[in-house]
Amino acid sequence: MRSFKVTFLERLKRMDGILLFCTTILSLASLVVIFGAMENFGKSKFVMQTAMTVLGFVIIFAIANFDYKYIIDKLYIVAF
Repeated sequence: MRSFKVTFLERLKRMDGILLFCTTILSLASLVVIFGAMENFGKSKFVMQTAMTVLGFVIIFAIANFDYKYIIDKLYIVAF
């Protein structure tokens, strides 16, 4: 289990920090705006935005840590 944590932290450090920071700030801004409009739209919109934000970050980390060379090695003929 320790090797996974070390590997995950190393991969996290290799990610583009500026892009991750900007994405985080924009996501938080969207949550703040929807939280402020919760009177008009109801709590469900805020819950949905929060869930989609969390899902988006999970997908970001999954794609950023995926080894694209595996796909290139297996599907290079299809790509041509």
